[in-house]
Amino acid sequence: AAHYKDGRILAGVVLVDLYMREQIDVHHWTLQEGNVAVPYHVCKRAGHQKMDHFLDTYVPLASMIFDDMLIPAHIGETPIW
Repeated sequence: AAHYKDGRILAGVVLVDLYMREQIDVHHWTLQEGNVAVPYHVCKRAGHQKMDHFLDTYVPLASMIFDDMLIPAHIGETPIW
Protein backbone atom coordinates (compact mmCIF):
# COMPACT_ATOMS: atom_id res chain seq x y z
CA ALA A 1 0.00 0.00 0.00
CA ALA A 2 1.20 3.47 -0.79
CA HIS A 3 1.87 5.74 2.13
CA TYR A 4 2.29 9.46 1.95
CA LYS A 5 4.42 11.72 4.11
CA ASP A 6 1.35 13.56 5.41
CA GLY A 7 -1.16 10.78 4.74
CA ARG A 8 -2.96 10.91 8.07
CA ILE A 9 -3.16 14.69 8.01
CA LEU A 10 -4.54 14.62 4.45
CA ALA A 11 -7.10 11.98 5.45
CA GLY A 12 -8.24 14.15 8.36
CA VAL A 13 -8.45 17.26 6.19
CA VAL A 14 -10.49 15.43 3.53
CA LEU A 15 -12.94 14.18 6.18
CA VAL A 16 -13.29 17.65 7.71
CA ASP A 17 -13.95 19.15 4.27
CA LEU A 18 -16.58 16.52 3.44
CA TYR A 19 -18.27 17.07 6.80
CA MET A 20 -18.25 20.87 6.53
CA ARG A 21 -19.78 20.67 3.04
CA GLU A 22 -22.44 18.28 4.43
CA GLN A 23 -21.37 15.36 2.24
CA ILE A 24 -20.87 12.95 5.16
CA ASP A 25 -22.33 12.40 8.63
CA VAL A 26 -20.14 11.74 11.65
CA HIS A 27 -21.62 9.46 14.31
CA HIS A 28 -20.25 9.87 17.82
CA TRP A 29 -20.92 8.57 21.30
CA THR A 30 -23.37 10.61 23.39
CA LEU A 31 -21.73 12.64 26.13
CA GLN A 32 -22.65 11.88 29.72
CA GLU A 33 -19.98 14.23 31.05
CA GLY A 34 -17.06 16.20 29.71
CA ASN A 35 -16.78 17.94 26.36
CA VAL A 36 -15.16 15.40 24.02
CA ALA A 37 -17.47 13.25 21.88
CA VAL A 38 -15.49 10.42 20.30
CA PRO A 39 -16.54 9.63 16.70
CA TYR A 40 -16.98 5.96 15.85
CA HIS A 41 -18.37 5.97 12.30
CA VAL A 42 -18.73 8.18 9.24
CA CYS A 43 -21.01 7.61 6.26
CA LYS A 44 -22.26 9.36 3.16
CA ARG A 45 -25.08 11.74 4.07
CA ALA A 46 -28.47 10.52 2.88
CA GLY A 47 -29.80 12.71 0.09
CA HIS A 48 -26.56 14.67 -0.15
CA GLN A 49 -26.20 17.02 -3.09
CA LYS A 50 -23.09 16.51 -5.15
CA MET A 51 -21.25 19.82 -5.29
CA ASP A 52 -18.92 19.09 -8.22
CA HIS A 53 -15.97 19.67 -5.89
CA PHE A 54 -12.56 18.08 -6.42
CA LEU A 55 -12.74 16.25 -3.06
CA ASP A 56 -16.11 14.65 -3.86
CA THR A 57 -14.08 11.75 -5.28
CA TYR A 58 -13.57 10.67 -1.67
CA VAL A 59 -17.26 10.72 -0.58
CA PRO A 60 -17.96 7.01 -1.33
CA LEU A 61 -14.73 6.11 0.48
CA ALA A 62 -15.27 8.26 3.59
CA SER A 63 -15.92 5.29 5.89
CA MET A 64 -12.74 3.54 4.73
CA ILE A 65 -10.73 6.77 5.08
CA PHE A 66 -12.08 7.17 8.63
CA ASP A 67 -11.29 3.55 9.58
CA ASP A 68 -7.74 3.59 8.16
CA MET A 69 -7.10 7.34 8.56
CA LEU A 70 -5.28 7.18 5.23
CA ILE A 71 -6.18 8.24 1.70
CA PRO A 72 -6.92 5.08 -0.36
CA ALA A 73 -3.88 4.09 -2.43
CA HIS A 74 -5.93 3.37 -5.59
CA ILE A 75 -6.93 7.05 -5.74
CA GLY A 76 -4.06 8.60 -3.84
CA GLU A 77 -3.50 12.32 -3.58
CA THR A 78 -4.15 13.11 -7.25
CA PRO A 79 -7.56 14.82 -6.73
CA ILE A 80 -6.06 17.00 -3.98
CA TRP A 81 -3.11 18.39 -5.91
